[in-house]
Amino acid sequence: MFSRSFSLTCLLVAVSFAQTAKRPLNHKDYDGWRTMAGQHLSADGKFLAYAMFPEEVDGELVVRNLVTGKDSHFPARPQPAATTTEEGPPPEPRATTIAFSSDSRFVAFSVFPPKADTDKARKEKKTAEQMPKDSITIVELSSGKSATVERVKRFAMPEKAAGYLAYQKEAPEKPANAPDGAKPPGGEVKDQQGGRRGRGGAAGREPEFGADLILRSLADGAERTFTDVAEFHLTDDGKQLVYAVAAHDTANNGVFVATPGSNDAPTTVLDGKGKYSKLTFDENQAQMVFLSDRDEAGAKPPKWKIYRWDRKAPAAEMVSNAAAGLEKGFAISDNGTLTFSHDGARLYFGVAIPAPEVKTDDAADACTEELQGGGQQ
Repeated sequence: MFSRSFSLTCLLVAVSFAQTAKRPLNHKDYDGWRTMAGQHLSADGKFLAYAMFPEEVDGELVVRNLVTGKDSHFPARPQPAATTTEEGPPPEPRATTIAFSSDSRFVAFSVFPPKADTDKARKEKKTAEQMPKDSITIVELSSGKSATVERVKRFAMPEKAAGYLAYQKEAPEKPANAPDGAKPPGGEVKDQQGGRRGRGGAAGREPEFGADLILRSLADGAERTFTDVAEFHLTDDGKQLVYAVAAHDTANNGVFVATPGSNDAPTTVLDGKGKYSKLTFDENQAQMVFLSDRDEAGAKPPKWKIYRWDRKAPAAEMVSNAAAGLEKGFAISDNGTLTFSHDGARLYFGVAIPAPEVKTDDAADACTEELQGGGQQ
């Protein structure tokens, strides 16, 4: 009796073990795992938006109605894996950007190109300019209706106001039959002189030109376009769209302000030949500062000045230049950041010792001498 019971017990254990045995995980299992990212809750607490990304393939963005429990699914994918290039290491990966309108009527989110399109472009050895670009999807939460806008570089919605969304388009793609070095409006032009970048500025840096900035009314989809925009800021109260222009005709450059909901011409904060960059607001968004080299636009390296604009004032005023309060030899650097103190009473900015200008002829002579010297060894 004991022997039979023992045998039966052993059989049951063997069967149980066979049923619970697990196979080792492999890479195909990892690829199927999904990661939740970018969780955002609407201001009224009724909607939750988040991304679900598998390891490799395309994923989706989910908008859940927390009142009804209904989910809406939209195609999305994580940022394609970056690779090291001749210019240096790959950039930091960017997360999907998700933003609800302050009235909880709309949600917008960024979408990276489908994996199949990216893989195909890489196989065809497309240039960075020709690679598939990001897009944005805008969803009306009450109806679930969505609209997708292709080739979008960046978008923004005001945090404390509703009704508008601003987005900046990618530069137009270079035509296939365009000659080398040619770029369409909004593209980039190579520095044919091959200059060097100094420690204190952008000497020899490729000229960068703006692209279209679109201000979209969320209620009816009406849009207004501003051309040659390099960077922009839509204020939290939704009352002003501030943008910097970098046009091929530098006489059109400057910093301008448009009013959402109005067709009036933008007002000028500061304009003239030169570059305008790093639009920076304080915590309360009562004032803004930015860099410009307009007073010495032809200098190499550029000589930057800091300008401040009070939102109640008609124009900007210069608040600091290379000669004001800086140690001898130092100058304002456009490689640094502009940062306000929490109370907006102080501004912090980067400085550097500018690299000496290298004339094209001198650089060529130095190169020739170096090559000749190498040949004599």
